[in-house]
Amino acid sequence: MQTEKILKYLFAVVFTFAMFEGAVMAQGIHVDIGVQHLETDQIQIWLISDSTWTGYLSSIQWTLRWDEVSTATLSDLVASSSVAFLDGLPQSGPTGDANGYHHALFSAVPGQNATSFIADVPLLLGTFNVTNGPGNFEIADDAWTLANNGDYYISLNGQPSTGEIVDLTTAVQTTVSYSSSATLFPNPTNGNSVLTVELEQAGSLDILVFDPAGRLVEQRKVTANAGEFRYTMASQALAEGLYSIQVDGPGVFATVSWLVVR
Repeated sequence: MQTEKILKYLFAVVFTFAMFEGAVMAQGIHVDIGVQHLETDQIQIWLISDSTWTGYLSSIQWTLRWDEVSTATLSDLVASSSVAFLDGLPQSGPTGDANGYHHALFSAVPGQNATSFIADVPLLLGTFNVTNGPGNFEIADDAWTLANNGDYYISLNGQPSTGEIVDLTTAVQTTVSYSSSATLFPNPTNGNSVLTVELEQAGSLDILVFDPAGRLVEQRKVTANAGEFRYTMASQALAEGLYSIQVDGPGVFATVSWLVVR
């Protein structure tokens, strides 16, 4: 019985230290948010961190607004594989109309769900399907959001990490078409995973693997044909942890989390 009490005490100390250490790590990090309109009837939400970091996404909220004359409606969030725990996130409460805009608030407290950021590399949060007509959507911190606790906010490991609301529409379209089509299976894995990416054109791809501390541990350059490209990722030489895989090539830039278990 005494041994059991000691083990419980040691576990509590270790857990508390781990949470404290994670909170310290998150200090000073700022994560921007932006919305991108796709040619299809969809919009995407992207996060851009100023630091490479892996830890807990403690909470996040943002408000989308669009013209009040628009009849457009939004689906629940279809989350990317990087933040799959947010999949199906619904709108928080009814749509608020004010100052010529519809407002839709989205808020989540994911808790201890690991997320990886690579400095200055956009991370796809998720996609909304737009129905019942077009709408010019933007993320807002206006009078309505202020009054309804809807300003953009994000915390990592319980530490406020809110950056700015950025305009991705021009930046994304004039540089590279960010792709959310990269997938891994199986994931998690203790062996091999197959990376699948949809390519609009053939070319050379850089595949980079970052460890949980954000260090580049593998870099591979491969030649791929247009269409569905598959590549086997071997994890046997890697320690247990949450890795990030970055794919960069002609017309494609994608990141996906890779959980290696032992």
